[in-house]
Amino acid sequence: FKTPQEGYNAIKNQVKLDAGRGHTLKSFVYKYAPPSENNSKLYLEQIKNWTGYDDNTKLSDVNINKLAQAIIKKESSSKLV
Repeated sequence: FKTPQEGYNAIKNQVKLDAGRGHTLKSFVYKYAPPSENNSKLYLEQIKNWTGYDDNTKLSDVNINKLAQAIIKKESSSKLV
């Protein structure tokens, strides 16, 4: 992405799309950060620790900004408020 804000907006848009597809936090993380490319279990644990959500939390019930900020924290050193 050209700017951190564009990346942040893309994450939020993906969360919205997957919320509409019925994903839970766990199914979203395993789709977003698949085990073939990531330590998805660790990724999920970190996201859960940073957001307070659990595996079965529906994406439609999460605060999109909170989740997007946790993903940014995991993916980079960028910090968006």
